[in-house]
Amino acid sequence: MQPFKRVDLHSGWEFAFAEYGQVQTPDDFSSLAFHAAEVPGTNLTDLQHHGLMPDATAADYEAAFRAYKDRDFIYRVHFRADNMLAFRHCWLCFDGLDTVCEIFLNGHPLATTENAFLGYQFDVQSQLVQDDNELVLIFRSPLKEAQKRQQAFGMKFPGHLDLDFMFLRKPAYSFFWDWGPELPVSGIFRPVYLKAFDFAEIADTRVSYRIQGNDAKGEVEIFTNGDDGGRIELRIGGERYEAAVQHHRATISFTIPQVKLWWPNGMGEPHLYDLQLQLLDESGQELQRRKHRIGFRTIELDQSPRQDGRGDRFLFKINGRELLARGYNWIPADNSLPRVDDKRYRQLLELARDGHVNLLRVWGGGFYENDRFYDLCDELGILVWQDAMFACAMYPDTDAGFMQQAKDELEYNIRRLRNHACLALWCGGNETLWGWENGWWGKFRKPESPYYGGQIYDALLPGLLNALDPGRIYVPNSPFSPDAKWPANDFYHGNCHYWELHWRCGDFTEYDADAPSFITETGLQSFPEPYTAMSIGDPADQHVQSLLFDSRNHYESPAKNERLLKFIGALYRLRDDFEYLVYLSNLVHGDYLRYAVEHWRCHAFDFSGTVIWQLNDCWPAISWSAVDYFIKPKAAYYALTRAFQPLIVVFRQQHSIQFDPDVERRGRLLVLSDSAEMLQGTVQVRVLSLASETRFEQEFAFKDRGPTIDLGEIDIPDFGHIRQDSLLHLRLQTDDGRTATRIYTLTRPKHMSMNKPRLSLSRVDETSVRVQTDRYARGVYLHYPVAGVFFDDNFFDLLPGEAKTVRANAPLHHNWLRVWSYYHA
Repeated sequence: MQPFKRVDLHSGWEFAFAEYGQVQTPDDFSSLAFHAAEVPGTNLTDLQHHGLMPDATAADYEAAFRAYKDRDFIYRVHFRADNMLAFRHCWLCFDGLDTVCEIFLNGHPLATTENAFLGYQFDVQSQLVQDDNELVLIFRSPLKEAQKRQQAFGMKFPGHLDLDFMFLRKPAYSFFWDWGPELPVSGIFRPVYLKAFDFAEIADTRVSYRIQGNDAKGEVEIFTNGDDGGRIELRIGGERYEAAVQHHRATISFTIPQVKLWWPNGMGEPHLYDLQLQLLDESGQELQRRKHRIGFRTIELDQSPRQDGRGDRFLFKINGRELLARGYNWIPADNSLPRVDDKRYRQLLELARDGHVNLLRVWGGGFYENDRFYDLCDELGILVWQDAMFACAMYPDTDAGFMQQAKDELEYNIRRLRNHACLALWCGGNETLWGWENGWWGKFRKPESPYYGGQIYDALLPGLLNALDPGRIYVPNSPFSPDAKWPANDFYHGNCHYWELHWRCGDFTEYDADAPSFITETGLQSFPEPYTAMSIGDPADQHVQSLLFDSRNHYESPAKNERLLKFIGALYRLRDDFEYLVYLSNLVHGDYLRYAVEHWRCHAFDFSGTVIWQLNDCWPAISWSAVDYFIKPKAAYYALTRAFQPLIVVFRQQHSIQFDPDVERRGRLLVLSDSAEMLQGTVQVRVLSLASETRFEQEFAFKDRGPTIDLGEIDIPDFGHIRQDSLLHLRLQTDDGRTATRIYTLTRPKHMSMNKPRLSLSRVDETSVRVQTDRYARGVYLHYPVAGVFFDDNFFDLLPGEAKTVRANAPLHHNWLRVWSYYHA
């Protein structure tokens, strides 16, 4: 009996395109022009490889795809079956087809698929031939197919650009989003392969366990395809177990004494155990081997009343300990998902880990990410809030065919993800309930109107979780309040989306008005990192108000980039210099969000987490991202890395709309910790001139428990006379050796006497550089003109005479480096 075998079908592919519906079978291809194709891939990348689409930095990148979005794309390949025919069972497998696809094998129809969120497999044993097989896939225009389903449903749901994305199980963002281009791609975007076996295969597993004292006790359920019988052998924690397969299923119990728990980033080691399964036939021959990495931990969601009396908590507890969630929303990292390879996943997720992130939310308008994404989150200690792929729309839950598609995709992905230690919860969808409540969709705002999609979030998904992944935390929507008497986006019940300040172009001080229980979305727009911004379009396009850069801002406001100037003007003086305004846009993005997170952390654990919108980008554009498309961290990434540190010291200055010195001279000094542990130490407070002369000094000693330690009020002497050329410098020192520092300007930088500093660079080694200044330098920025090269710190402040060594993630050409900071005098 032969063991399990897999053969990838990734070479020799060709593609062509045709008008919608022009070709029906492979017999209609005679007039088509075929080109070499890459699989896994999409029509976007294939068109680019052949010069039929420009790169993402081109001015006409988005517009150029309009010529193809109404067309069908055809993919074909010839392959040999070789010894696969010697097996009793042979399956043709597709892990991802985007989206409506008619499949032909050797000229005969095999299947039609219409869900990008599903994997498919087809028994082809009787249809293969030995020497030359032809596989053909016809991808129908997703825009036309969405329209066809909408017309069949008989009701029009409002959506971006009047598109019908909600009728087709395809990532919503590809149709257009307020941070992404209109690029409804098609293609074989995940592996395609043949798999074969004589007897049986391991089809699925489910690991369940409980922590009892210091031990983990659990069981592994194994499900098989093919013939019944045989044995499964399990190895975990240095022990071996086995069980017979009966009725295509085996259950094996195991115990791990003195188990090492899996902890989120910053709380401990994300320990993983190797779990190995072997399928054996009756004679003991190994037929198949599968490996998993399993972490053991407990997770609870505490929704008890807040201690400050304002509503209820939304607090995760991991292994019994309170978690202050620090995270980002994750969107697809490209418009052509196969470009997001292992390197790109690792770069982005390691940036998150190094930025003190412990939770990412996979947003509901993209993809259920590749297995590699969740493997890395397991490895790096990053919890995942997993949205189902329903976002910002009503969905036709009264259509039986649509609901079957939804059921199939949810069941497939629940099974695929349920064994990951990183998986914290499932959420039904993004802003569908909030949008319905608030009347975003015109006539559907009436209370008596159906909540289209509600059957998915309130019945289908929780029912599937109960059957397939019992005990998993579930939230029907984001935002969501557990009690119907509160609005979906109530700040103090459930989780909320905090967008009011951004919508109004509000001042950063408005963050002080609220301390929500848990924020699943909040953010601010900015230009990409300056290198990326300067690579978009041509020099003639490089103006904040140019057509190109207004077009690269998809926010739903005609004001576009004038909004960015408003935010910049709140803190910094404007200058008619495009590169400099790009830099300031980055700087203010970071300043606002750091201020917000520091404020909210003062209310832990009544406030229990911020999930910033958003970590990454899918193209080079103006957006809310902390890391841009070319993997260049923006100022917001570095500012939030500082705000997310486990231990920080902050000054919560009072603010006056008229900048009254008698108000702004005062503020509270606080030490903020991620945990409720006892802390002891001192905070040194110094008021310094911009030339670093000490004007005021005070020391505060403390011994108290976190997460918030209030050290009292600071009253800065002679504030009205010194505020325009003075800084507040804080230094925290704990008795166990931990330190934290913070620098504040006493008033807004635009009101300061900010003369240009002399910044100097000196080489340390091939990846490191030392930066020094002769006077206070605000927002020191190291510019390096290579995509994917970034520094362990950037956009930082330096005091006079202070030197800082910064390390890059790759060897540097030191003569390519530039450095500047904010000044206006």
